Amino acid sequence: MNIMRYLIINLKQYIEPIERKDELKNAIQSLEEYSKKLNVEIIIVPQFLEANFYAWHNCKTFVQHVDFEEPGKGTGYMLPETLPVNKVEGTLLNHSEHRLKFDVIEKTVERLKKLNLRVCLCAKNSLEVKKFNKLNIDFIAVEPPKLIGGDISVSSAKPQLISNSVKNSNNIPLLVGAGIKNKDDVKKAIELGAKGILIASGIAKSENYYETIKDLLEGFE
Repeated sequence: MNIMRYLIINLKQYIEPIERKDELKNAIQSLEEYSKKLNVEIIIVPQFLEANFYAWHNCKTFVQHVDFEEPGKGTGYMLPETLPVNKVEGTLLNHSEHRLKFDVIEKTVERLKKLNLRVCLCAKNSLEVKKFNKLNIDFIAVEPPKLIGGDISVSSAKPQLISNSVKNSNNIPLLVGAGIKNKDDVKKAIELGAKGILIASGIAKSENYYETIKDLLEGFE
């Protein structure tokens, strides 16, 4: 039985993929058969207002954050109920640029589970991975904050972090991020036991989305 792996693309607040969203959408769609052959699910995580565009073009889509508040009186929160009606399948939570207290994470995950929405929970180290595995979520992504957006990948700089996090994830698929740029970074992460990657600037700021994503997918071969 083939094991599913994952390529999650966090577009953060970069302007390039907003201006070139048709190009990015077309790249993902063009590589769909190749990714399926490799048993890799590509998930795009755009800005909130962009999520509908990708979801309605049949791209697997998450949003960058949701809140646990219930429908009704309130202003300025991101309700989980808005996701399924817009064909969005899940969310990132607790990214290092949007950290949450553990009790907030617990309440938010509980809300998301009731709606059968998927969760990728970000952790800063292997100890947090161990803490989060009790929440029975879909993925845990470990990203050392100091390496995010840098030129050195977590695969090269902290291989022990990956292997320790895999051990601590307790069978929840473990993804890795921070500094991932090419197929060699992906290949090393997979060899260390990761089930995929969480990547941002490496794709969002790419001059050629198709070639960059294809190169990353080759790391899963």
